[in-house]
Amino acid sequence: MRTRLNLHKDGSTGDTVEAYFFRTDFTMDRATIDASGGLVGTVVHDDTVTVYLNGRRLAGRNDGAITKNLQYQTPEGTSGQGDPLRTAFVVPASALRAGTNTLAVEVHQCDRTSSDAYFRLESLVPAQGSLPFTDEQLSTVHDSDRLPAAPDGGDYFTWLLRSFTEARDTPSLMGENQALPAGTRYDELTALNDRTVVDINNAPADATDPEVHEALIDGRSSPYRTMADGLGARLGTLYAQALRNGELPRTEALLSGRVEHTPGSSADWYQTAKNTYQYKRPFVRMGFTDEDGLIKPWDSRGGYDGLAKDGSFPSGHTSHGYAQGIVLATLLPELAPQILARASEYGEHRILLAFHYPTDIMGGRIVGERTAQGRWSDPGFRTLLEQAQDELRAVLARKCRESGAGDTLARCIAHDRPYLPTDEALDVYTHRLTYGFPRIGTKDLPPAVPAGAEDLLRTALPKLSAAQRRTVLAATQLPSGYALDEDGAPGSWQRLNLAAAMTAKVAAHRDGTLTVNGVHVDREGVPTH
Repeated sequence: MRTRLNLHKDGSTGDTVEAYFFRTDFTMDRATIDASGGLVGTVVHDDTVTVYLNGRRLAGRNDGAITKNLQYQTPEGTSGQGDPLRTAFVVPASALRAGTNTLAVEVHQCDRTSSDAYFRLESLVPAQGSLPFTDEQLSTVHDSDRLPAAPDGGDYFTWLLRSFTEARDTPSLMGENQALPAGTRYDELTALNDRTVVDINNAPADATDPEVHEALIDGRSSPYRTMADGLGARLGTLYAQALRNGELPRTEALLSGRVEHTPGSSADWYQTAKNTYQYKRPFVRMGFTDEDGLIKPWDSRGGYDGLAKDGSFPSGHTSHGYAQGIVLATLLPELAPQILARASEYGEHRILLAFHYPTDIMGGRIVGERTAQGRWSDPGFRTLLEQAQDELRAVLARKCRESGAGDTLARCIAHDRPYLPTDEALDVYTHRLTYGFPRIGTKDLPPAVPAGAEDLLRTALPKLSAAQRRTVLAATQLPSGYALDEDGAPGSWQRLNLAAAMTAKVAAHRDGTLTVNGVHVDREGVPTH
């Protein structure tokens, strides 16, 4: 049915302007409500809209300042002109009543002269599987969408990664930022960074090596998808299947972009640092083997040419891999060491292709760690993470049951073939924190945990207090002095060993101290013996 909306212009002044109110009733029985899990709907509107069910506000768009019926609201950043907007809304099962339900919608004009009022209820159907986040939920600006101010007044991540300067000025660790002469031999390389790249890049015999194939897939795909195998042989397959089927809309919405980007921008937070440091990439400095260089070109020449002028430090792909991998590990903490080891492999694949050095991977990991921490430390964004965790675990548990892999998620994991045994996963992850490089900074400094890092252990160690989780991070972190380590008060992201911390065996004592992996430590994480 179509109804023409008549406009009433009474010539009055102020913010009084016509508004429109719609309502309809529908009935549902309890069995249908329980089976559906809720409803999803879409309204098309011009200009603002607010949707209610049984008197409860479900969604709104551009209606934040409306306080009375006859009032207009100019959509933020617009004049209100343009085509009608489409807004999705979710009706959770808890909001539905057995019997009659009333859906009500109000539409306001953007200003007193607007003459294009429009409303249509486009759809209202039972949800299939998990309910997605609404546009409003994903477009809400959270505190963690704003990076803190750098103490030096510049870009935050450039400042956070400032210890790169010390690494760059250590000849045994990093080579000069210039191309090496054609014909340079491996035994003439003096920098560990360069030698490690050549060792990893030259290891495959030819392009048919499975590791080359996997590195290329990682480089061209989203980490949260390609790292499915980190969940285990069976569970990883079920996870990938759920992504393909659209069964994980909330998890995917966060991992595919919202964790790393703001509602108004898809810009990468690390790019200014990359532009600032401008260290040349390995294939640029060391050349290709078919041109009397040292690097085997596993990717296409176009792939290399496209990155030749972009800075090497920090690795952007690695920052994405760790941001998504760390968040995924927090959603499934019982598989944290395996998922984190797979995230570290995602970074190592950038070395295999000779797009990056180990120091670039370390820098990318720091960006990813800080990004994930910012989201978990933000109460508003944490709500989204917790909802995604509920979704992921529920969907995987259901798919485990349906496939006969186990009647609970825990049993499914217990009987699966893991990506790596836990001890091996810890060893792999820990090695890739430093790549075995020597300590070039101050040694034997006390533990230094960055502010907020304890929130990354919320799901792995939920019974511990924030202070106790900081103690665990301190007790499991690396010694001081490795490349990119920080000596100052903000704490050192380079020292954090999240895989070790998330799998730590912890006992709390009445005096506030802890025993971590059999070692009694004080509140600062220092062994007491």
